Amino acid sequence: MTRMHPAAAFLLCAVVIPCGASARAEALTPEAARTLSGRGDILPLSEVTRRLAIDGEIIGVVLHIEGGRYLYKIKVIGQGGQYRVYEADAKTGTSAGQ
Repeated sequence: MTRMHPAAAFLLCAVVIPCGASARAEALTPEAARTLSGRGDILPLSEVTRRLAIDGEIIGVVLHIEGGRYLYKIKVIGQGGQYRVYEADAKTGTSAGQ
């Protein structure tokens, strides 16, 4: 089961966390993320984590656009303290690969 840190839940509703986006990628504002989700242009984070079967505590999220694609970068601490970063296509909820 995916657990979300309470602070991460708040951030998902109110803030997109810029976390080292490259020069090619542009982090989106919270307002832009809400608009895109509301229009159905991207999936909600909860649906993406379900589709990727993310198991662990979400500790950070950024939504950015890169090469014309909307991508979620999701940082997770799993069982045993393992750190993992997932990158997913925000429109389809599939792994974006790395």
